[in-house]
Amino acid sequence: MEDYLNYWLKKTVKETPNDMELGDKIRKMVCNDREDKWLVEQYNRNRSPENWIKSKEEIPNYIFERNPDTGEIKKRKIKY
Repeated sequence: MEDYLNYWLKKTVKETPNDMELGDKIRKMVCNDREDKWLVEQYNRNRSPENWIKSKEEIPNYIFERNPDTGEIKKRKIKY
């Protein structure tokens, strides 16, 4: 893994001579991975282990909402 990171970092530095753009690329890679892990941890938090997911793509893209006035339940698509 360390060899891959060194390769990836050297390749990215070589392809991106502008330091500002380089920092932006690295931040996006690091933060995106961290954000995905956090989202998966939150999804799994109150579920039994057999219902856990491993990646963000496994999370359903809908939620159920109840209208407090009528009690009606609707299914609504969400975006991540």
